[in-house]
Amino acid sequence: MTRLGVVLTAIFGFVSVLAPAAVAAQDAAGVTGAGEAVFPSGAAFNGVSLSGLTLGQGVSIAGNGSARGQFQAVFLGTSLFGAPQDVTVEGEVRTGSVAGDGSATFSGTAAVDMGDGNL
Repeated sequence: MTRLGVVLTAIFGFVSVLAPAAVAAQDAAGVTGAGEAVFPSGAAFNGVSLSGLTLGQGVSIAGNGSARGQFQAVFLGTSLFGAPQDVTVEGEVRTGSVAGDGSATFSGTAAVDMGDGNL
């Protein structure tokens, strides 16, 4: 698994713990949440020094495993030259599930914008 995959998996898991699903109906659930974090000194991704992140999500999960919604995370960073450079991850949610304890898992496709003009 790539470093980005590990980071995204950790973020999705972290957010799902922070924002447990509220069951709106027996066959559907909604998951919303927002958060921020501070990274320890030395945290970096693809040459960008990271100081923290902000994230948000809004997802509706159907009982059949389909889901609709969005996820966004902005990693607050600094380029090699000392200029602000934020890395943005934006995703479209397509599938999901809700466990008996109320925790939710979702997946889909995401794009990463390194904040330097390259996707």
